Amino acid sequence: MWIARVVTLVLVAASFNGFAASLRVSDEVVTAGFITLHIERTGPPLQQSTQLSIQHLSEPYSLSLSLQPTQQAVTISGLADGDYLATLADPSTNSAQTSVPFTVKHHQLTLALALFVLGLCLFVLLVGVIVVGNKQAHDKESV
Repeated sequence: MWIARVVTLVLVAASFNGFAASLRVSDEVVTAGFITLHIERTGPPLQQSTQLSIQHLSEPYSLSLSLQPTQQAVTISGLADGDYLATLADPSTNSAQTSVPFTVKHHQLTLALALFVLGLCLFVLLVGVIVVGNKQAHDKESV
């Protein structure tokens, strides 16, 4: 019973803070080349922008974005392979509110090139079937 009261007090205190939000990623391991970070805000709406920072954990690389108060998601692309940590910061105190880790692991280039060659072969085969079928139809009309 007392645990429920403590949890309720913590939630009420967070809502009076004006900045209570959680951050979640669309995928834990990103292979598509982009990632969507969802911001779920609780409490009263903010009047100022929030800061989202993304830090590469194994290299000295970081990215910082300013988000609108009503923004609910952000999609980011162009990240290199590796482990990252996304942090949503309180705009007034610049302290971390919530963090979420994710991993970027792109598809191998050899797989992409193999699929490209397969698509090229199928395209050439399709063009060949169309040309041969058109020639046969034209030959039948001339007879």
